[in-house]
Amino acid sequence: MIRAVLFTGIALLLLTYTTLTLSTLIGTQLQLPTTPLDIDNHTSLHVNHQVREVRNTKIVGFCNYNYRSVGKKWYKRLTRLGYTTHVLVATDLNMKAHLESSQETYRFDVALAEPIPLKLDGKRKTKRDRAELELLFAVRWKYLLSQLEKGIHVLLTDVDNIFSKFLNLKDRVEDFDPSVDIWFAYATKYPNKVFAQQGFTVCGGMSWWRASKPAIEFARLIHESCGIMCDDQRLLNNLLLQANITWDWTPAVLNSRVQDGDERFAGLLTLGLKGESAKTGYKAHIWDRDFAFRGHLQPNECPKDNWISMPIVDAKSRHQNWIAKFDSFDTWDRQCGKKS
Repeated sequence: MIRAVLFTGIALLLLTYTTLTLSTLIGTQLQLPTTPLDIDNHTSLHVNHQVREVRNTKIVGFCNYNYRSVGKKWYKRLTRLGYTTHVLVATDLNMKAHLESSQETYRFDVALAEPIPLKLDGKRKTKRDRAELELLFAVRWKYLLSQLEKGIHVLLTDVDNIFSKFLNLKDRVEDFDPSVDIWFAYATKYPNKVFAQQGFTVCGGMSWWRASKPAIEFARLIHESCGIMCDDQRLLNNLLLQANITWDWTPAVLNSRVQDGDERFAGLLTLGLKGESAKTGYKAHIWDRDFAFRGHLQPNECPKDNWISMPIVDAKSRHQNWIAKFDSFDTWDRQCGKKS
């Protein structure tokens, strides 16, 4: 009898362990601990320890293993420019292992995306690649919400965004206008229906979020609406449209549209906008297009006073080859690096 009870107990323990292990491997409930980052001295890190909370703005770029070279290039560029609170967020276990084993120092967090749904697993590569991207977008909103709820301001960026210079985020963003809850960057015209109705769209991969109640409520709405995967650009802009925001349409803003023969850019706003949501109460501000640039990779006229650029890379290469994004940093620097 004792042996039987003992055997049953061991079997239950093994079953529990197996279930937990499988859950961890597929990334559905994985909760990884974070190793402390010294808040008073951001440089006193052991090699590749994960990041703890920082008092000021945390700059975050999300990266899976497929885009590890782009993510590391983004990270090193920010380090070279003088930033000290930038963090790579690994969205799969291979990326986590890659950062842990690297001989170079990276601050990083881990936020695992869900596995590709079975209904998409057998589809052609382009569909699976798009699914992986939408899974990454979902975990990005989840991570953003978790940071805001801890009282951390967040600069959310794509790892192919090109920072041109050091910016004191406390002076130029956090305290520049304390009433602003969220700063956005202009996109082009996607989603087209929103652009036609609202007159502009904003980027899903470039924004600053204050750890304020109105911003947290909007971040929670995005996270809950996205679920485990979503087109973040479409979702974000549709939710902005539904937020009943009153925008400050001054004559200067209305007359600032791009005069360009390229249909992708003709009619885009260039001066920033201020707005307030009647629905949730958050106050938003959009950066001037030159400051947070979205346009040609090799523009005829480089943006003035540029802080960050999100150049459009050739669509065929952009979705099929990470090299195009990796090379875009050097292409931008040759074209506009010393002119912006």
